[in-house]
Amino acid sequence: MHKTKYDDDEASQSEEDSEDDNLSNDEEGQVHLSSVTGLKCGVNRLKTMNGQAIAAYWNENGDVNILDLNPLYKKLQINQQSQFNLSQLHHKIFKNQQEGFALDWSRLKVGDLISGSVDGRIYLYQLNNNDWFRENKAYEYHKGSVEDLQFSPIESFVFASCSTDGSLCIVDTREGKHKQAQILIKAHNCDVNVISWNQVSATLVATGADDGCFKIWDLKYPKNDAISEIQFHNKAITSIQFQPNSDSSIAVSSEDHKLSIWDFAVENENNNEEDVPDQLMFVHQGQKDLKELKYHPIYYEMIVSTSANGFNVFKPTLDEEEKKSEQSEEDQAQIPVIKEEDLNKYFQQMSIQ
Repeated sequence: MHKTKYDDDEASQSEEDSEDDNLSNDEEGQVHLSSVTGLKCGVNRLKTMNGQAIAAYWNENGDVNILDLNPLYKKLQINQQSQFNLSQLHHKIFKNQQEGFALDWSRLKVGDLISGSVDGRIYLYQLNNNDWFRENKAYEYHKGSVEDLQFSPIESFVFASCSTDGSLCIVDTREGKHKQAQILIKAHNCDVNVISWNQVSATLVATGADDGCFKIWDLKYPKNDAISEIQFHNKAITSIQFQPNSDSSIAVSSEDHKLSIWDFAVENENNNEEDVPDQLMFVHQGQKDLKELKYHPIYYEMIVSTSANGFNVFKPTLDEEEKKSEQSEEDQAQIPVIKEEDLNKYFQQMSIQ
């Protein structure tokens, strides 16, 4: 990958940037593509299994498909482009009465998958002897479409769900209660579109809603109000994710074409309610109809965001104190050094009248 064509602040170009230009300005980025053809309808949502070339996807016909992408991945490893028909790949289809959008793979138990559909049904899938099986009985406790699902980061038998009924629910599959969630929070007075479970502090869950509001909940106190509530975006929240190595930083995208980054460890200092919140660290713009954002799993501050006009990969500059420190060092470097012998000559020229 190469640097962007245009810099937001041309005056801030450094000598290192110029060196990079000389090395790679004329180079074209190379993208090797492996694709799957033969899909008979649109894909609603696709997610890959953590660390594996296995994908699950919802289609418009209401099917949940689990697909082995290893043949494609092997071609990419040797920088070869390839194209496979769906019939050439091992895949399994699970039929549903209606289509859906919610999917998540477990990060703790290999092969565990959950799906949620617009009729409010949630199914659990498990891997057994290299094949997937779906539980016969669905979880049916939501009164509207299931919009998003996420497994707990610390307990393989727990997952969270949100719905157009305005609720956030936590389910413990060991209870065997398919008609009732163990925790039910009336999170918003409108559709709850997305959720994110904090990877560092596992009692924190964030929700993003249709009215542009997002909230953070502490599951230790499910009957209490949200510990944070932000009404910054003016259209529906489309994606939300806690930074993987932080219990306080979170990124949010919206249909208002903005992606905002927040740090709730920052204390309020503004007395004027109309001021920009102190917790707002960064706003990314320039993409139309932002759909989804993801933090990099290793370089935690790097984000990829998708939209109607392509995708961006960026790492925002958030540490203002570090920037000030660097600037201060540059300023000090420009101060001329006074030699001791010159200083003595100056003193000798001074006289007291």
